[in-house]
Amino acid sequence: MAEKTYKVAVAGLVHGHIGGLLNNWKNHSRAEIVAVAEPNVELARSAQERYGIPSIYGDWREMLRTEAFDILQIGTDNAAKTDIIEEAARAGRAVTVEKPLAVDLSAARRIRDAVRAAGVPFLTNWPTAWQRGRRTILRLAKEGAVGDIWQVKERQGHGGPREIGCGPEFVAWLYDADRNGGGAGADFCGYGAVLSAYLLGRPESVFGTAGNLTKEYDVTDDNAVFVARYPKAIAVLEGTWSQQGGDGAGYPLVYGTKGTLSQAGQQIRLDRGGRDGVEMIEMDPLPDGAANHAEYFLRCIEAGQEPEGILNLDTCYIAQEIVEAGYASVRSGEAVRL
Repeated sequence: MAEKTYKVAVAGLVHGHIGGLLNNWKNHSRAEIVAVAEPNVELARSAQERYGIPSIYGDWREMLRTEAFDILQIGTDNAAKTDIIEEAARAGRAVTVEKPLAVDLSAARRIRDAVRAAGVPFLTNWPTAWQRGRRTILRLAKEGAVGDIWQVKERQGHGGPREIGCGPEFVAWLYDADRNGGGAGADFCGYGAVLSAYLLGRPESVFGTAGNLTKEYDVTDDNAVFVARYPKAIAVLEGTWSQQGGDGAGYPLVYGTKGTLSQAGQQIRLDRGGRDGVEMIEMDPLPDGAANHAEYFLRCIEAGQEPEGILNLDTCYIAQEIVEAGYASVRSGEAVRL
């Protein structure tokens, strides 16, 4: 019996990561992109030509009513995807979105409830899920290589969306807190939030500080630091739109009662101190059938399994709680209990 070819429809093309996501689908031997819905005609026609997409629509609702497809790939801003996910889930379609899960916690709750009620496959893609170094660190930490974890530190960022040349359709909503969920904190602190949610679970409280430290134009925050407090651990989550060059640190850093994990070039550094010294560990290869979000999502769909690790819906929801609490703390000046 021939293996099924999955038909993929696309809602929105304004997310800066959408090109890579569509390449994953285009290059998969068992996937076919059949339609795209995007009100920006220039973007829609460009994607149609580049990816060989037969049908284009100006409205995702019309596409959802008209097209026969198996999987919906969403590439809108963070705010717009909430309604789309709810409608697609009710229609019984599998859905995948780029990180984060939602624009805020209220939207995250709507998404989670819609997905759970419909029982459809769902994946929030975090690009770090496909980075061998981070995957290896998470595996080692989960296996107890450093003992009981008492601190996690993750930092993500760059010089700023405009400064690094993001497309105008991406920049337009990244700097709009209502569409993005914040600034650099919404863009980048979530990476640390989902990592700490996976390793440590749901924190007791979060303290946040954020602001525009370097930009000469209006932006909610170009730097943010959220500190999640657990009963026996602390997670430090940093996001920046200001960084020039690297700092040489091997993020993420995982500190435990028996050692410390970090990344050193193309190897993982496990330092247990004392006579045990430093062990350099080769990075794990990406698993067969899980080299990117498209391969992994199809594998989950066919196995009837929910995504695991930092891609799990419940873990992504906790990450949204952490970011929401971080911003609430920024406004109040006090730690926020979850």
